[in-house]
Amino acid sequence: MCTDVDAYLVVEHQPQSCSQYPASGSIVWTDISVMWENGDVRTSQAVPGSATALNWKAHTYQDMCNTKGEVLPNGNVEFTWST
Repeated sequence: MCTDVDAYLVVEHQPQSCSQYPASGSIVWTDISVMWENGDVRTSQAVPGSATALNWKAHTYQDMCNTKGEVLPNGNVEFTWST
């Protein structure tokens, strides 16, 4: 099994104006799975703390438009922003 691996979900675009972001104000990634070359799989739907669970952490690098990342209780990841 792989250890010490980093994977990222990011809001990449830094807009000139917050209105350039989608008007919905959010995006949610669901049913996230990561597979290594040896076939090991981790998933957002696994029991938290189990060997197959993904361990996401939210981090804001450069805030623009109140962009916020949040790990939801069900293992999904949501980004929200002001439009």
